[in-house]
Amino acid sequence: AAGTDTPEFEIHPIDPFAEELADHARRSPGDAESAELLVLYLGRAAEHAGRNFRNEASVRLWLQHAELNAGVEKAESLRRAAASHVRAGQTAKCQPILRRALPLARKSGNRRLEGAILDELGNALRASGDVRNAQATLEQSLAIHRQIDNPRQIGISLGHLSTLYKEIGRVELSERTMHEALVICDRIGDGSLKGIFLSVLANLQFETGRTELAERTYLDSLAALRQAGNRRSEGVALGNLANLYQLTDRTAQAMEGYERALAIHRDVGNRRSEGVLLGNLSNLYADIGRLDLSGDFGEQAIALHREVGNRRSEGVALENLASLFQSLGRLEEAEATYARALAIHREVGNRRTEGVTLGNMALLYQLTGRIQQAESSFRAALAILHDLGYARFEGSHGCNFAILLVEAGKPGPAKDEWLRAAALLRRIGELKSLEEKTVAMRRACARAGVPPLE
Repeated sequence: AAGTDTPEFEIHPIDPFAEELADHARRSPGDAESAELLVLYLGRAAEHAGRNFRNEASVRLWLQHAELNAGVEKAESLRRAAASHVRAGQTAKCQPILRRALPLARKSGNRRLEGAILDELGNALRASGDVRNAQATLEQSLAIHRQIDNPRQIGISLGHLSTLYKEIGRVELSERTMHEALVICDRIGDGSLKGIFLSVLANLQFETGRTELAERTYLDSLAALRQAGNRRSEGVALGNLANLYQLTDRTAQAMEGYERALAIHRDVGNRRSEGVLLGNLSNLYADIGRLDLSGDFGEQAIALHREVGNRRSEGVALENLASLFQSLGRLEEAEATYARALAIHREVGNRRTEGVTLGNMALLYQLTGRIQQAESSFRAALAILHDLGYARFEGSHGCNFAILLVEAGKPGPAKDEWLRAAALLRRIGELKSLEEKTVAMRRACARAGVPPLE
């Protein structure tokens, strides 16, 4: 989350020693000068800790700083403490701090700070899965920034709203909103913010089947972030690009990208993104047949998501772990884990992954002879994936559904479904996936004694 437009502290030679100086000031006689020095040194120490990715120390010092202030100064110190929690990936912990800061900002009449706190609170609510309150809070923030004509914060709120719209399946609105945010970034010359938003836009492009465009957008994002010196967001963008490489069968490039991104996440203390990346590494090891490592990384990812309160990614990681159990033949564990994942997807409003999970559960039902349940689960999955425009999984699960219909003795509907899904995979360039599905389809047709569906 981005903050207010308050000027950043200028780096000073005393900053590495500011926490020690604050301790000295705290032990000094309780005169006004010592009190002023304590506030000064605590602020410098908190800022220095944040600059050097010591996020837990930064939170602690900003909270101490807040207790020595009142009004708008206290609200800003609390906001900065919350921002340090976000940088550490602990979005759940930042919410009560922001709720303490908000009434102070409102009482002070500082609309700029009020809007920034609302934006950060809305983004934290989105990350924790409270979609309804997140949207209302972000829209309230955007309205304030438009009223006071604060272009940078307008761009930030638009970017956060775009991310939320994507996550609830409003793809066209998400893309429109992000382009509006990017126009503002160009107008105000903010390369760091532009790089962040380009990475988010590339995610959307990739998920809707525009792979080549997404790759170019990721590279543009990385160039902007490196030029701006934003290492935290560079790590996120690198991980996203590595995921694209993985899903387009460029395994060596994916592994290299993940390793570089993981090093950055650990260097800057970004625990939330580290958890997401460990989950991606779990998937990559599963793809190359290292199921032992896949399971280890998957369990690490789930533990880290729980530690930082990232329910959304916990659900995704559970879904991936269930798929691993299924591939290992541990079907009861797989079904139970899918059910846990599905409950979280629905709790946090993650419809896209709900659709993917329903499709995977359909495959499990098919494997265990529950054809009617499989058909019902496929239909529910495809309805969601089609509604969201998530072409890659709509095509993949559509082909799987066609094979199920062949096995269920419904060759006519099977052919209609196959032609639709295969055309979708062909359109977005998923030719390897289509080839694998075609082999499975021909075998199913041969067993059923019907002609192939092509």
